[in-house]
Amino acid sequence: MSYWVLVRLTQYLLGVALPNSLFIQENAVIIGPISFEFLLFLVNQISEYVLLGVAILGSVAARKYSSVHDSMKALNAAGQVIHPSKDPKVEKYHKEKYRIFSELYEQQISHRSLMDQALS
Repeated sequence: MSYWVLVRLTQYLLGVALPNSLFIQENAVIIGPISFEFLLFLVNQISEYVLLGVAILGSVAARKYSSVHDSMKALNAAGQVIHPSKDPKVEKYHKEKYRIFSELYEQQISHRSLMDQALS
């Protein structure tokens, strides 16, 4: 899935997980360490994402639009709007999950360093 930032904190979504609005809503909580009141996800109406990407790049290459951003604005159409979950438990859950991930990552770096020292 790719996230395209268009204006301010609006995210434009393309990808195979789009039919799952809960997945997108959870990602909104994970991505948005900022005030959720200003975070918004727009799901594209177009189902052929690869063709849309080619059309965007092709229109810039053919000089129909001056930038990829301008082409994206012109060729994309918002379908569904998804807001992050406002449940504080969901945000707390993902923060704890990230904290655990960070600790495990630091441990992995430390363990790798120890093993590298043992082999040198």
